[in-house]
Amino acid sequence: MRIVVTDTGLIWNHKNPMLKKCKNAVMVVCLNGKKVTDEYECFVSPYKSDENDLEIGTSSEKYLALESVADKLNSDMRYHDSILFLADENPETLYPFFVLKDKIKYRSVHLCAMSPWRFETKERIRVHKYLLSNLDCVRSFLYIDSNEILDSLNDNADYDMLLKTAYEKYTELFPRILTEIYDRYFFEKHFFDFKSMKYISLKDGFDDIDVNAEIEKINDIDFPVYPKLTTRGLCIQPEYPEDNDDTRASIEELVVRPDGKKICNMLREKRILLAKLNNIPFESEFCPSIGACGGTCEKCDRESRYLMEKLKNIPKNRRVYPYFDIEED
Repeated sequence: MRIVVTDTGLIWNHKNPMLKKCKNAVMVVCLNGKKVTDEYECFVSPYKSDENDLEIGTSSEKYLALESVADKLNSDMRYHDSILFLADENPETLYPFFVLKDKIKYRSVHLCAMSPWRFETKERIRVHKYLLSNLDCVRSFLYIDSNEILDSLNDNADYDMLLKTAYEKYTELFPRILTEIYDRYFFEKHFFDFKSMKYISLKDGFDDIDVNAEIEKINDIDFPVYPKLTTRGLCIQPEYPEDNDDTRASIEELVVRPDGKKICNMLREKRILLAKLNNIPFESEFCPSIGACGGTCEKCDRESRYLMEKLKNIPKNRRVYPYFDIEED
C-alpha cells in the first residue's frame, strides 16, 4: 500500500505522528517545491515559490506544477496496487488525488477527505467541491463533515480548538481505516459509515437497519405536479429502451459522493410523495447510515421497483409524478 499526504495539509502532513506507524508506506507530495523531510519518501513538485501567488485550484501555479509531473508521480507508484490518499479541509491536499484520478483506475484507490469549514471563503469551498466532483476511480471513500464538529463545540471555541478537535476525530479513525483496507479487498465501491464505524458497499447499502414504525408524515401538496422520466434511485426505476445488461450496468454504476446522504433523504421523500399522489400503499425504511454514500442503494431500488410495479396497474394518463429538480447545493 502507498499512503499519500502533502506538505501543506493542516492535519495530514509529514509532521503527523500517526504516520510513523506505517513509515515505509508513506509518500509526502511536496507541493511547495522543496523536500520537507528525510523520514518519509518525498515527491518534490517543480513549483517555484511566489509570494504573490494566492490563487487556489486547478488554475493555480502550485496545481499546474504538480500536474506537469503527474506521469512521473504515477510511475513512482507503479508497484503499489493499493493507494490511500489522506486529505483534510485544505483543498491543496486533494491535488495529488485529482492529478492522478484518471491514471490509476486499475488500482485500488481509497480516499479520506474532510469538508472545508462553512466560514471559509466561497472560492475555497467551490474549489474543494470541484476537486471531489469525480470519484469514479475510488473504491472506498471516507468523508468527514467538519461543520458537524463545529456544531458540537461551544460558541467560544477558537480556530485552534476546531483544528485540534478535527485532528483528534480524524486520527482516531486512522487505525480502523488502515485495518479494513489491509484486511479486505474492495471489489465494489464502499463508503465509510459513521454509525456502524465500518466500510459499507454502495451497492448493498446499510444492512443493519432499525426500522422506525412511525411513517413519516407528508404535508399536503400546494404546488403543481408533472409527469417526469426519472433515473435509478429517484422515484421509480426507468424502463430502458434496450434490455442490455452491460448498458444498464454502465448507466447505473454507483459513485460515492459527499452529499449522498442528503440525496438519499430527498429521494426517499419523493418516493413517499409519489405513493401518496397515486394512492399506493407504501412504507419506507429510514436508512440510519451516516456519511458519504452514493445517494441510493439496493434498498432504495427495491422501493423503486415496488412503486414501478404498482404504477403499471394505473393508466398512464392517470399517473402523477412529483416534479423536482436536483440543484447544486
